[in-house]
Amino acid sequence: MGVVQSTSDNDKEWYGTNQFQQVEEVSLVPLQLVGLVGCKQESTDCRDIPCNEIPAFDGDFNSFLFKFATDDNSGDLTDDYRLEFWNGTSWVEVVTGNTDNTLGSESGDKFTFGSFVEYPLYSGYKIDWEKCLNLYGAGIYRFKVFNRFDTDAHLYSQPFNLKAFSCDNADGTFKINVTNQGEYRNFEYTKNGDTLQKFDLINMTWEDESRYDGRLLDQPLESEEVFVKYGNYENRLNSTDDFSNFTLIIFKATLERYKRLNLYGLRGKDINVTDSNTDSAFNYTKFDVISTSETSFEKYVTNRLIYNVNIGLQGGFDLGFRQC
Repeated sequence: MGVVQSTSDNDKEWYGTNQFQQVEEVSLVPLQLVGLVGCKQESTDCRDIPCNEIPAFDGDFNSFLFKFATDDNSGDLTDDYRLEFWNGTSWVEVVTGNTDNTLGSESGDKFTFGSFVEYPLYSGYKIDWEKCLNLYGAGIYRFKVFNRFDTDAHLYSQPFNLKAFSCDNADGTFKINVTNQGEYRNFEYTKNGDTLQKFDLINMTWEDESRYDGRLLDQPLESEEVFVKYGNYENRLNSTDDFSNFTLIIFKATLERYKRLNLYGLRGKDINVTDSNTDSAFNYTKFDVISTSETSFEKYVTNRLIYNVNIGLQGGFDLGFRQC
């Protein structure tokens, strides 16, 4: 027979209990908070994220939000963001004209320390791909978070394939736009890790966006009807609740890319989809949706780390009827 041992709540750890504690980071590597596109240190791990490119066009943006550590000696804070270009053989920093090629307003919007009053260690950057296309041209880019504490521990995003927008170039893609607000758990958290167990965005909002290879498919309308039977045996429709249903299909998604969309993107305050497929039944531009938490996976044929993902969505508004 098993033995049950009681303990006080003060002795409990969050892991394996209903206690909810926050574990502060001890690493001096900038910590990425929510984000549809992840940033990581370069790794030689054979199971690391494959470098499949994320489509990007003028008119699109991508956002990155981080929590930084202070220098214990001086208390200084430095948020240093850069953009790198693939020249065919190696990554080189884009020359922005700023000190050390740092990113400023010429390539997007920088949310430096103090931008979020209640979060003095938060900083972020929103890449404006139209500005980048006009300044640097089309090509393969990646976002870089410079780590002044450890120059071997910079963070890098997955590569972006930047092109001029056209119906032909954007065909086969869709875009998710979301406003993050609230408290999010870190999907990479481990008991012995050095990362935050939860991300506090309660007193702020953060807009994020990302484009994906895939499409939005219409599904049958979901309706719930209420009838009233009158004394003359007439059965009359009194009200309906009608919702549009969709399947969001993502081609060539990594597991992390899916988790970031599902846990950060589809748990946002405002979520909308823009479908750029030319053969779509309707022109869905910033169409409001919510998640139905229905997901299925299929292994990608030529890469064991890539999946085709189907995600259930529902229209964000009731299209129903009420009798006068």
